[in-house]
Amino acid sequence: MSAVKVSVSLEESDLKWLKKAARRQKASVSGLLGQAVGRMRREEALDEVVAYLGKAAQVDEDDVARLEAEWKD
Repeated sequence: MSAVKVSVSLEESDLKWLKKAARRQKASVSGLLGQAVGRMRREEALDEVVAYLGKAAQVDEDDVARLEAEWKD
C-alpha cells in the first residue's frame, strides 16, 4: 500500500496531545493516525461479525467468569 498525503483539521488541543503521544511512542503523527484507523476498521469488522452471529456472540457474566478461570489455568 502506498501512503497518500492529506490535510485534516483537528482541535488545537487534540493536535497538541497527538504530537506528545507520538513523541512518547517514538512514532509520527501520521503513524498514530494510521494505527487509529486500523483499530477503527478492526472494531467495525468485529461489530459486523457479532451482528452476523447474533445471540450466539453474546456472553453473560457467567460466561466471562468461566472464560477468565480457563485463562488462568
